[in-house]
Amino acid sequence: MRKRVRIRLHGRCMTGFINHAEAIHIAPKFISLVRLGDIVLFFDGEYLVCHRVIRKQTINGNTTLITKGDWMIDSDPPVTKQNFIGVVVAIERPYGLVDLMSRRWRLINLMVGCYMFIVHLATRTFLSLLRRYLVGEVN
Repeated sequence: MRKRVRIRLHGRCMTGFINHAEAIHIAPKFISLVRLGDIVLFFDGEYLVCHRVIRKQTINGNTTLITKGDWMIDSDPPVTKQNFIGVVVAIERPYGLVDLMSRRWRLINLMVGCYMFIVHLATRTFLSLLRRYLVGEVN
């Protein structure tokens, strides 16, 4: 496997956890070993994207990740091993390196990932009901 790489992020969909122009460290990992709440880097066909895993499913040995930016309303298209690059293992901050592989940060990311999945489901349900109401399907 390859070594870690360092890149600087540009974007605001993970603001609060990873801020615009902060540097992150990416490590290679088999997609099947990625956990709920991990922050992953993948290629969406146009850009490199760094989002949190809110769901993971394996069907017939093929693992697919569902990701979402912390500030995004909806999830991204499924991430497969073809467009998966790696996992964010550290964030560079002015006071030092934040090790996302430490027990503390793994637990925090797991809790945030679970919360984001619940918010994702609630948002989709609300928008579906709102759409039905506006079209007149619900009395």
